Amino acid sequence: DCHTNQPVGKIPPDSRTQAEWAAYLEADQHAKGQDTVSKYVSKSFRTSIAGENKAAAKFANVPEEELFADIKAILLRGASDGDAPAGCR
Repeated sequence: DCHTNQPVGKIPPDSRTQAEWAAYLEADQHAKGQDTVSKYVSKSFRTSIAGENKAAAKFANVPEEELFADIKAILLRGASDGDAPAGCR
């Protein structure tokens, strides 16, 4: 959802370059270091919000490594210098 309803506003894939997304994912720091990216990819987090989040419910049983790889591929492809720059829908 690109953080549409969050205080920080939208964060579309094309708001960063591939290198910036790769560095963000590698650092595993989210919300200015207050959280980790891996927390939001974890099965335990997805399970905890599955009742109110259709995407979390749909991907609840996907292995963390597989989901992380898919998210990384989407962000890199949709980055401003990616193969298919993408904004929020």
